[in-house]
Amino acid sequence: MNELRNLFLDGRFACRSRIAGLLRLSGEDAAVFLQGQITQDIRSTHDFTKSYGLFLNQKGKVLADAHALKVNPTEWWLWSEATPSGIVREHLEDYIVADDVEISDFSSGWTVTTFAGTGAADGLRALLGRDLPAPGEFVAANEGFVLQGQRGLGISWEWLAPAGREAPLDGWEPLAAEVMENARIGARLPRVPVDIGPADLPAEGGLDATAISFTKGCYLGQEIMARLKAMGQVRRRLLRVTGAGPLPETLPAPLYRAGRKIGEIRSAVACRTGFAGLAMLSLAGLEPEAVFACTPGGEAAVKLSDDDFLPAARAGRAQAESRPDYLV
Repeated sequence: MNELRNLFLDGRFACRSRIAGLLRLSGEDAAVFLQGQITQDIRSTHDFTKSYGLFLNQKGKVLADAHALKVNPTEWWLWSEATPSGIVREHLEDYIVADDVEISDFSSGWTVTTFAGTGAADGLRALLGRDLPAPGEFVAANEGFVLQGQRGLGISWEWLAPAGREAPLDGWEPLAAEVMENARIGARLPRVPVDIGPADLPAEGGLDATAISFTKGCYLGQEIMARLKAMGQVRRRLLRVTGAGPLPETLPAPLYRAGRKIGEIRSAVACRTGFAGLAMLSLAGLEPEAVFACTPGGEAAVKLSDDDFLPAARAGRAQAESRPDYLV
């Protein structure tokens, strides 16, 4: 089992970082317009609800991700942990024709603070002076927003705030970025567009289970998603790997088996035995005991460490080898 998989934080921890992407959509057509672009069904009768979805191109490949926060039907915020605002904004503006929608970029100056650990709930509740948001909801706080996170740290929370309105962190232990990366990789949570990007399908990173509605109406890339669901298997998959020795010097780092490139490491972090990472790997002929080298003739020092997925590897191999070209 991946040693990073079950990260446990005893206490109250917080980490503050700059926001990569934060857009505000406003206007009478904001809800209808966004519903036609994002992969998740964002229709809701309630304000202060949130959804996690993707923005795809015509081939169903991943351009960006975002947490869509509904303040009211005419005001939405799109927060992305790693996708720059410019990518999402340019994509959306290409499809605004006569829609009453205005897009504003709030990335500059805003921060996101992650709260985690066994004492985080009580500590954050005291800072807010109110109950914490339930899954699928968020609350307004200090001109920003608080919502549950997806960090691989158990239950965690994110506080998005403009400059000068951040929550005080007195009494909180610092949460190192390396620890957060350990948890993310251990939980196999793809970072868009680092781990899953414009050359990849959502299902190759497992995002079809969390970021896509297969029952909503049309959106860009929807037809490919429906065909993919019907076929049931992709040819590649983002899997956890571990390696001996230092971190790869550059990422993505190619992986080879028997001198043939079969994938690449997209993310990596140092761990006790060397490094752990997320790698996009071909499923053709993939065996649970497979090992890989970082150069065509190098030592095989990287191995699979993905016990959730490996039992299905053999069952899916025959299907993967017969997929049509649009699933490559």
